[in-house]
Amino acid sequence: MLKGPTGTMTERIDDLGDGFRLIQNPSRFCFGTDAVLLAAFCNVKRNDRVLDLGTGNGILPVLVYAGNADKGIKINGLEIQSEDAELARRNTALNGLEDAVVIDEGDIKDVRNIYEHGSFNVVVSNPPYFINGDSIERNETLCTLNDVVKAAAWALKFGGRFYMIHRTERLCDVVCCCRGHGVEVKKIHFKSDLMLVYAKKGSASGVSVKHG
Repeated sequence: MLKGPTGTMTERIDDLGDGFRLIQNPSRFCFGTDAVLLAAFCNVKRNDRVLDLGTGNGILPVLVYAGNADKGIKINGLEIQSEDAELARRNTALNGLEDAVVIDEGDIKDVRNIYEHGSFNVVVSNPPYFINGDSIERNETLCTLNDVVKAAAWALKFGGRFYMIHRTERLCDVVCCCRGHGVEVKKIHFKSDLMLVYAKKGSASGVSVKHG
């Protein structure tokens, strides 16, 4: 365990495998299997620029880089909560990724003033799943599904790839929202009560579905 800002023992370091680690604060949101599933689902190509919307403690940038360490990719993580953004920066430093990963503090809804239009090949997001509730990380308190997809559409190049994980009960919301912002859903992989979604900016319609 590590001492937090107040000197109390509030943090731990988890082993992610292959030499990668992550500092987590159990009193805040900790990553789960959804982040692992999403990182493995992403198709990242050589020299891609990747944006993680709502990066939290930086788990997705670390996992995505770990799975593509030889491809020369660059990753930005955007996080609105100052404490989480700082923890994500510490996790970037812990894994020696300062040359590959940049953590930006800011609001997804303000993405137009943070990044240039069409500057990313890939956008990933593990967004809040539920419409109502108290948890900022799991409920649409600071941003909605529409906010996330709208931000992804702005940040992606034409033909860019958007990867997201969400609850299966939000299927219609996800598909309609993506189409409404010109990011067409191309693949859905159902995993119990979760679904992995791949959408492509400017693509024609047509989707493949996989279960299990």
